[in-house]
Amino acid sequence: MLVLFALSLVLIVVFITVALALLSGDVQVLRQAEVWLVSTGVIGTFIGLASAYRIIGLRDGGGAVAHALGATQVNHHAADPHYRRLLNVVEEMAIASGVPCPEIFVLEDEDGINAFAAGFSQSDAAVAVTRGALMKLSRDELQGVIAHEFSHVLNGDMRLNIRLVGVLFGISVLGLIGYKLMRAGGRSRDGMSVVAIGAVVAGFGYLGLLCGRLIKAHISRSREFLADASAVQFTRSSSGLAGALKKIAGFQAGSLLTHRESEEYAHMLFGSLQTKRLFDTHPDVRERIRRLEPSFDPSTLQMLAANETKLRFDHLDEPSSAMALLGTTQSEPLRTDMLLAQIATPEAAHVRVAEGIHRSLDTKLMDAAHDREAVEALLLALALSGDPGVRERQLQITAARVSEVTVQCALQLLPLVQALKPQQRLPLACVAFPTIKLRSASTLQQLFDLLHDLALADASLDVFEYCLLRLLWQSCCNSSPLRRASSASSPGVDVATAERMLLTIVAQFGHADDAIAQQAYARGAARLPRLTSAQFTRIDSWVDALDTSLALLSRQDLVSKRRLLHALLDSALCDQSLGASECELLRVVCAFLQCPMPPVLQLFEFEPGIAVRP
Repeated sequence: MLVLFALSLVLIVVFITVALALLSGDVQVLRQAEVWLVSTGVIGTFIGLASAYRIIGLRDGGGAVAHALGATQVNHHAADPHYRRLLNVVEEMAIASGVPCPEIFVLEDEDGINAFAAGFSQSDAAVAVTRGALMKLSRDELQGVIAHEFSHVLNGDMRLNIRLVGVLFGISVLGLIGYKLMRAGGRSRDGMSVVAIGAVVAGFGYLGLLCGRLIKAHISRSREFLADASAVQFTRSSSGLAGALKKIAGFQAGSLLTHRESEEYAHMLFGSLQTKRLFDTHPDVRERIRRLEPSFDPSTLQMLAANETKLRFDHLDEPSSAMALLGTTQSEPLRTDMLLAQIATPEAAHVRVAEGIHRSLDTKLMDAAHDREAVEALLLALALSGDPGVRERQLQITAARVSEVTVQCALQLLPLVQALKPQQRLPLACVAFPTIKLRSASTLQQLFDLLHDLALADASLDVFEYCLLRLLWQSCCNSSPLRRASSASSPGVDVATAERMLLTIVAQFGHADDAIAQQAYARGAARLPRLTSAQFTRIDSWVDALDTSLALLSRQDLVSKRRLLHALLDSALCDQSLGASECELLRVVCAFLQCPMPPVLQLFEFEPGIAVRP
């Protein structure tokens, strides 16, 4: 993208400089290096400022893109069965992949089948689908589309796509300004001069528009093939994704979006907005289908088109269901290489486990997670201690800060929360985070401070309390001022010290016996070249040490992160097992390193034979 952008900038500078020289009648100035330096500086600064302005306008993440396209957020609207099915599919995918549950949107006025994922990071991601996708796709097809969008999240395409929006706006802004001037002049009484100026400006900017579309097309096509392949790996079924693409190819509306801003975000979408091959941001839909189904016969699309009205899901009568989490099992031995390979690359088994986790959660808890009024009570219930004495102190703290209604709601949910198994707690919290983010920044700050004080009511943080606070912090930090002073790395801490502290914390929480913890630490340290000493010493102030370590190590490159995760997993599996606290801790570490960890399959066993939720 940088190379293409540089070439585009050079062409625009040359085009404008030569045009101005011709207009001035003095082409000799083109021989002067100063002219080219000034021209490059002015035009480059203008384009850079325009790009920065556009990216800053999208600083709220994926939600800003969704709102720009007129989408409606549906996290707290579960009454519509189509919304409920979408919520279930997205939440299951989030649990399976280990990423925070994204905000969920629907483009209500769009009959075409399309979707997108947008955001700067996994913590501010948003997933949106069209009303046409909800009404025309089966659950398997919708799951294939959502898996495709989650692949963009896991492959890092979201940040690339938003940067692409900013870069393309910068190099095409002259053309956009010119077109707006021409339109404005055409509507005014004395607009001929404005139209003329607009035409000149648009002429200068047309090259930028052309280059911008070429850049979008070049980058986006390869990412779409990658996302298709990743989605099939995710679901272990090509039929759902292929079925959605077939309906795009066969149905009249296809993947068309009618919103006037859709062209700017065309490269983010699941389906293409145009058929011009040179500028198309997506591969040909038939080629995408053939890669998923080599035996695909294009003639079947005519039959699909003839039955379009019969293939709508105007009414969903699929029954809701529950599933019991029976316990844990580790029948298959845990291996470091196996768990490492699954980080950021979940498989179909993780989707099945996520469906089981999602279905095993009590309906009242799920309703509270999606309700703007009850979600605060749900998080309070998760934070309340099982010790009656500690809980009494927590309730005294809570009563002074929230309404009596919220306290009573939390107490009503408390028995259901306490009945949860450890593997269910963080997934339930993460399902609730998008609803919490609907609150104002000040309310989020107050809630975070309250949960922090509740966790310290017994003068210490346990692993679950730490994980709950930090995942809430990570999920909401892009939309509220929850950046705590502890997130900044200490001046005296280098990468080697951060790795040592993180490895020590994982070893001490995974192994109560000091001798085994020493072995675990030494096993992990052997994979980290910076750690010259393999001496294990427990860290009492582990919360500050962990915050400091994660803040510093999150900025490392992917190769360093992978080596670090390999060391941490080696350490955790020193005794060939993983406990719930270890899994929660590893999940938070992976979340802050932007390398999401899916559920550990060996820790789950569900009652078989119960259908999925709609």
